[in-house]
Amino acid sequence: MARRINTYVPAGSPPGWSAVAEQVRAIVATAEPLTCYSAAELMGVLTKLALFAHAEGLPATAQVWLSREVIERFVLGCTHLTNGTKGTYRSKLLRLREAILGGDCATGKPVKLTASDAARPYTPAQMAALWSWACGQPTKQLRDGCQTLLALGRGCGLDSPEIIPLRAHDVRRIEGGPVVVAVRGNRQRLVLCRRAWERVLAEAAAALDGQAAYLFRPGRQGSSSLSRSSCLALFHTKRTHTSVSHRSLTERGYLAGDLAYNNSDPDTFQLPARALGYRLVFDYRDDQLGIQAGAHGALQIEGRWYCPSIPQPLIGATQTFRAAAPDDAAQAATAADLYRRQITARTAYELTPKGKPDAEGHQRLSCPATAGKVQCPIKPASMGTDPRLPPVRPTPSPAGPPTICRQHSITIAPEHGAKHAQALPYSTADQQRVYHRLRSSTEGFNGYAKDDAHEAIQRSQGRRIRGIAAQSLLLAFQLAHANFRKIFRWLDSLPRIDGRPRRRIRRRTTKPLND
Repeated sequence: MARRINTYVPAGSPPGWSAVAEQVRAIVATAEPLTCYSAAELMGVLTKLALFAHAEGLPATAQVWLSREVIERFVLGCTHLTNGTKGTYRSKLLRLREAILGGDCATGKPVKLTASDAARPYTPAQMAALWSWACGQPTKQLRDGCQTLLALGRGCGLDSPEIIPLRAHDVRRIEGGPVVVAVRGNRQRLVLCRRAWERVLAEAAAALDGQAAYLFRPGRQGSSSLSRSSCLALFHTKRTHTSVSHRSLTERGYLAGDLAYNNSDPDTFQLPARALGYRLVFDYRDDQLGIQAGAHGALQIEGRWYCPSIPQPLIGATQTFRAAAPDDAAQAATAADLYRRQITARTAYELTPKGKPDAEGHQRLSCPATAGKVQCPIKPASMGTDPRLPPVRPTPSPAGPPTICRQHSITIAPEHGAKHAQALPYSTADQQRVYHRLRSSTEGFNGYAKDDAHEAIQRSQGRRIRGIAAQSLLLAFQLAHANFRKIFRWLDSLPRIDGRPRRRIRRRTTKPLND
């Protein structure tokens, strides 16, 4: 660094440089370790100031150059620069002034004043909510990433620019001792992780053992592609303010759709359908199984809300069953029987509704221990009540028990898990009966409306017009016509007022002899 300072020469070797060069180099050499700027940045701006002062006939001393009056005259005199560049020059020169001459206050550096309130530390309840939110992410990659981010931020006190470049081997666990993080960047140092967060951080590093991968979001290719905003974006989930209409108090029955419908934007399908009073029933793709969302510590598993301490085999029951490939019928029957028993066992850990949803669609749900369905050590009143009740083994959390474990009940808002929420526990006998009956009815009507002798909705030649809006309008007319045709067909089968039968509906598809 000293060599760079001593060999610095401004571009074009302007006149007067020889008169100020020695003083400029001395000032930068003294101030560079005390500022956040590099020597090259300081040399450039101080050289311009020194040449300005020399042209004005001012003495070549730090007290004169770095006085506020000279700095202001120099900055305002750079009329060819933008205001942003002028502000940058002023900031660098004021940092040089503080390093060489000290602050303007005799007692030290002036207090920085801002209109914004200082950021307050997270409360224990807020940290428990954040941890519950991280555990409720729909994929393992998101869950691991959010938990690692919390461990590095809360457990080690690191900021986003320090988290992003960390590699897996930067986390070291001393034999029988604490977890240490080797921080990279301008503030290289060793940081001890808080004891409560050691397990989370150690497991994240152990999962990448032997790989030169980033600790946070290991799949990315470079740290430059992940900015501070994208790191913090993990804590900003989309929140909707859609409230369910009062009409939801009047249920209209079940509504089912194929695998594409439960992947829709909840604001455009699920929430409006629930607002109309429909009870949704879905099936899921393989990548939508297991944990789908979280709220107040409760986990949404395949459309329903469960205790956060539900055993892992019950969480992944459907994934395991679908992934199994039995060799013979006996093994297939055994796997199916195990899956049915696991689905039945989930019932004990499901949160219990307290009444019906209110006018806005908010639903109160009770903890299964409070409802007398399981025995949980966090809820002492549930222990020993019935030896037949399954015991709950809460997983230790670095942020403490979540809200559902600290309270008797929680409130689930309409937007909580709205994308995959459904009215019946997934894969139970009731859910399968309702879903397959509705899907069969839907596909049957699709075939009815595709009849080439009538609407033929599958043939685009019948709607020769451009634009999705026009196509949708014409398709609506075709479907309405199919509905009328089905209704009239049914009316024709009813008896007349005098009790005599109407025209019998011909069932044969062949042509009669006398036609």
